[in-house]
Amino acid sequence: MDRFQLLKACGLSLGAGLLAAKPVLPSDSKEPLPRFRPGADGQILTSPSEGKSWTRHASFGPDYEVLRVRQEREGVFADLKFQGRHDIRLRLDANGRDWKAL
Repeated sequence: MDRFQLLKACGLSLGAGLLAAKPVLPSDSKEPLPRFRPGADGQILTSPSEGKSWTRHASFGPDYEVLRVRQEREGVFADLKFQGRHDIRLRLDANGRDWKAL
């Protein structure tokens, strides 16, 4: 087997392996992703039922205003304001419970 044939066989094997691999992106799963939205008094609300019902996911207190919560490819992000003056950006940790400041 010469080098060209070896590279061709490796490429075909790799391509077949990638096509057969199970998707790992959360958007490919059958379960709907939880939705997030701002709530009153510094709360972030979540809905696992596509917005039919909402529960508290996190509460930062009345000194915080949750301006927006958005889901991006890199994760879930929240923009907060502390006492109306200081901007804070948070990211939901991989465990799905803790919010970390950026």
